[in-house]
Amino acid sequence: MTRFFYQKTTDSAFNLALEELLVRESDEEIFYLWQNAPAVIIGRNQNTLAEINSDFIRAKNINVTRRNTGGGAVYHDLGNINYSYITNFEEGKSINFADFAIPIIKTLAESGIHAEFSGRNDILIDGKKISGSAQSRIGSRILFHGTMLFDVNIEDLVNSLNVSGIKISGKGIASVRSRVTNIKEHFSQNINVKDFINSISTSLRRQFNVTQDYVVPEKIIQEAEKLAQTKYRTWEWNYGNSPEFNYEKSSKFTGGNVTLQLDIQKGKILNAKFNGDFFSRQDVSLLEKTLENAEISTDNISILLDSLPISEMFLNITSAEILSLFPAV
Repeated sequence: MTRFFYQKTTDSAFNLALEELLVRESDEEIFYLWQNAPAVIIGRNQNTLAEINSDFIRAKNINVTRRNTGGGAVYHDLGNINYSYITNFEEGKSINFADFAIPIIKTLAESGIHAEFSGRNDILIDGKKISGSAQSRIGSRILFHGTMLFDVNIEDLVNSLNVSGIKISGKGIASVRSRVTNIKEHFSQNINVKDFINSISTSLRRQFNVTQDYVVPEKIIQEAEKLAQTKYRTWEWNYGNSPEFNYEKSSKFTGGNVTLQLDIQKGKILNAKFNGDFFSRQDVSLLEKTLENAEISTDNISILLDSLPISEMFLNITSAEILSLFPAV
């Protein structure tokens, strides 16, 4: 028997912690809906800094949280509805994304909206993406979860994700916008996100023959808050868990052009190199050496820069300007 509930908390760290615990600690079949305040959710195997537009995310105070499932980075806000389906694994039974997407497609059809499953894990309307999904297995339990773009801020979605390197060009934004759409645009009548959640809740309860809603045990709620604090809100999980990758950014300052190149592994700088036509009185190699094994966080880099004679290494270029070359984490 499938149980259903709507999770009202909108903190991405708590919601992902709760999801993990429902997979690990519960033995029931559960289908539920949830939302996040603005956040970028990173796939388990992704390089966080390579996937996000860190300057935009920091300026907009958008959370960055890594999930346990694979796949790509996605942007969430309160115009997006997430769904999670948790069930027991059956030996010999094949598992595919399409099977789990069917209830969502049927729900949209009941509102007169034709959607279809496409590619590896997407749901499309008129050839444009409105949903992506991911799955994982933990022991004898299966988690399948996905998104529904109902009334998402597309501009923030595009600008949060690092579609084309360090900065996203106008052409890149237009390209992404042409490939996604909000479900709200396809309703014949005006409907808000609360109405849509009520509608799909009713449909999913019927499709899964839900006779009783699921009430999350207080013990799991308390454990989820602990897990959110010790895992999903930590720099180590969200940034330090990234595989090795390369980072490069160039800027033109009053004192000249500067390019920063970094080799990063597990959120720490392996190697740093500064190039450009800037002038200096002191060799920049001191800074490059100091940065080795440093945690790639804005606060940490700022402290390191303040400890060195940056004005001697980069004439007419400030520490703040050098700091702007690093990812804003």
